[in-house]
Amino acid sequence: MVSITNVAIAYPPNSYGQQEIFEAFAPRRLFWHYFSGAGIAKRHLCYPPEDLVKTDAQTMHDRYSEAALQLSLRAVQDCLARADLAPRDIDMMSFSSSTGFTCPGLEHFIAKELKMREDIVLTSIVGMGCGASGPALRRVSDYARLNPGHKALCVMSEITNAGYHPDKDAQSVAISNAIFADGAAAILLEDGGDRPSLSLRDFVHVHDYEHASSVAMVWSHARLRLALPRRTSEVSTPMVSRVMDRLLGKAGLRMSDVAHLIIHSGGASILKEAQELLQASDEQMKWPYYVWRNFGNMSSATAPFALHYLLQSGEVKLGDWVVMVTLGAGFEGDGILMSFK
Repeated sequence: MVSITNVAIAYPPNSYGQQEIFEAFAPRRLFWHYFSGAGIAKRHLCYPPEDLVKTDAQTMHDRYSEAALQLSLRAVQDCLARADLAPRDIDMMSFSSSTGFTCPGLEHFIAKELKMREDIVLTSIVGMGCGASGPALRRVSDYARLNPGHKALCVMSEITNAGYHPDKDAQSVAISNAIFADGAAAILLEDGGDRPSLSLRDFVHVHDYEHASSVAMVWSHARLRLALPRRTSEVSTPMVSRVMDRLLGKAGLRMSDVAHLIIHSGGASILKEAQELLQASDEQMKWPYYVWRNFGNMSSATAPFALHYLLQSGEVKLGDWVVMVTLGAGFEGDGILMSFK
């Protein structure tokens, strides 16, 4: 059965507190509560926040390309080292990012830098926003099922401060500046064999077309700008419930059967309201809260960060059911049902 056998993460060494970031961006004082009330202790950024204010759009794009590639390389190399694999052992790799754009995609440059085989299957997952890790895992899983014995990587890399926008009066800009950070993750999928691993049992995908443009990356004055509703949780929480109902219903499971629940850490209110609606325990949702407090929202890399820390904690026991729910542009929710074996 196709399983997740290793997860690795990478993030910039420099972290910043909310007060420091707010003062650097210097938005209107009335937006301070978005920073102070976020519940985030620190965020890791590739570039100092005060430097972003002075950076032109072209330099921002160039920085995205370099930083996203370097974080990706670190995550992939760590993931392979944990599995005792060489880059040439990988048969397929997907790459996801919504905070910048390159053509060819960065997956080509990852493969080039690591000297992967020339016949490796490469694919990009674009335009999916924070929820890209869900569809990406589905695509990589499908490949692994069709090609028994093959090893595949799912890579997410986001330089969200490359989307810094100088509009200090826009509420959505203030919200994004208050919560987003940089990070990358790499997930290895293969036949788990007899090794402890997370078996991928099922996927569900739910689309809310009424809010298709509610969460989006748009171009504004030659820069990417994040568009968010005033209260993202009003859109996100019902989506989490719909995803969970379908995923658990198909498997004949109840919420009480789930040992660990990873919901995209898109905001404190999203996590809190989803937890209350699902009647999930603090222990079930321990790691999404941990990632939110210590990293903020890293777009598509966020849920994989929580998965990484869960697996590293040693808290997953044989037979445990694990659910991951990602939320992204579209508006889309994706659910992944996994079991630890």
